[in-house]
Amino acid sequence: MSSSQNLVSTMAVLEALAGIPWVLSQRRVVPPEVERGLRLLDGPQLSSSARQYVS
Repeated sequence: MSSSQNLVSTMAVLEALAGIPWVLSQRRVVPPEVERGLRLLDGPQLSSSARQYVS
Protein backbone atom coordinates (compact mmCIF):
# COMPACT_ATOMS: atom_id res chain seq x y z
CA MET A 1 0.00 0.00 0.00
CA SER A 2 1.40 3.37 -0.96
CA SER A 3 1.75 6.25 1.46
CA SER A 4 -1.00 8.17 -0.37
CA GLN A 5 -3.38 5.22 0.15
CA ASN A 6 -2.41 5.12 3.81
CA LEU A 7 -3.16 8.84 4.13
CA VAL A 8 -6.55 8.45 2.45
CA SER A 9 -7.40 5.48 4.68
CA THR A 10 -6.27 7.33 7.79
CA MET A 11 -8.32 10.39 6.88
CA ALA A 12 -11.40 8.22 6.24
CA VAL A 13 -11.06 6.53 9.63
CA LEU A 14 -10.63 9.88 11.38
CA GLU A 15 -13.70 11.25 9.62
CA ALA A 16 -15.73 8.22 10.69
CA LEU A 17 -14.53 8.52 14.28
CA ALA A 18 -15.38 12.23 14.32
CA GLY A 19 -19.00 11.30 13.55
CA ILE A 20 -19.40 8.99 16.53
CA PRO A 21 -20.65 11.69 18.95
CA TRP A 22 -23.42 12.64 16.52
CA VAL A 23 -24.44 9.02 15.98
CA LEU A 24 -24.58 8.38 19.72
CA SER A 25 -26.60 11.56 20.32
CA GLN A 26 -29.21 10.43 17.76
CA ARG A 27 -29.77 6.99 19.27
CA ARG A 28 -33.17 6.40 20.80
CA VAL A 29 -34.67 3.56 22.80
CA VAL A 30 -37.12 1.55 20.74
CA PRO A 31 -40.36 0.17 22.19
CA PRO A 32 -40.07 -3.33 23.73
CA GLU A 33 -42.19 -4.91 20.97
CA VAL A 34 -39.82 -3.54 18.32
CA GLU A 35 -36.81 -4.84 20.25
CA ARG A 36 -38.42 -8.29 20.50
CA GLY A 37 -39.05 -8.32 16.76
CA LEU A 38 -35.48 -7.33 15.99
CA ARG A 39 -34.14 -10.06 18.25
CA LEU A 40 -36.35 -12.62 16.50
CA LEU A 41 -34.73 -11.63 13.21
CA ASP A 42 -31.16 -12.02 14.52
CA GLY A 43 -31.10 -15.82 14.49
CA PRO A 44 -32.42 -16.41 10.98
CA GLN A 45 -30.30 -13.60 9.58
CA LEU A 46 -27.08 -14.88 11.13
CA SER A 47 -27.73 -18.48 10.06
CA SER A 48 -28.87 -17.59 6.53
CA SER A 49 -26.85 -18.94 3.63
CA ALA A 50 -27.79 -15.83 1.63
CA ARG A 51 -25.04 -13.83 3.34
CA GLN A 52 -22.02 -14.67 5.39
CA TYR A 53 -21.39 -12.54 8.47
CA VAL A 54 -17.82 -12.58 9.72
CA SER A 55 -16.85 -11.37 13.17
